[in-house]
Amino acid sequence: MPDDFKMIWDTDLMSGDFEIVDGDLTHDGGLETAVLMSLFTDRRARDDDELLDEDLRDKQGWWGDLVSPEVEGDEIGSRLYLLSRAKTTEQALIKAKEYCIEALQWMIEDKVASSINVTTERIDNKSDSWMGIEIEILKLNSETLHLRYEIQWDVQKDS
Repeated sequence: MPDDFKMIWDTDLMSGDFEIVDGDLTHDGGLETAVLMSLFTDRRARDDDELLDEDLRDKQGWWGDLVSPEVEGDEIGSRLYLLSRAKTTEQALIKAKEYCIEALQWMIEDKVASSINVTTERIDNKSDSWMGIEIEILKLNSETLHLRYEIQWDVQKDS
């Protein structure tokens, strides 16, 4: 696996950024950056996806997916952004889990991992709701990688 520049998730800013230590970009010899890019890059919405936001008419996606000659239907990213205005229901958590598994499936297909488990949960605090995403990746060398992300839901809580 190539050594990539390391990206980290910033919960406060709700975005990923490159990690810099002592003025230099750090490297990620593992899968953390690959997972971050897979989950938080917007995959093109399908024709049957419900676009909940009135302003969301663009189906998103990376332009390179349109011309990818290697594997038919191979796309980068996830459809998690489609849930940004969804009510914080159990159904939305189920969809989020499905979107994460879909985004990370390439790791199994490309023989980077032997299994991937995803758990999603609703996290409530006094003023807003968050979605917790836990990822467990069993690598081919039997090492297990555990990652956790928290994403703020941008809607009022469902009563």
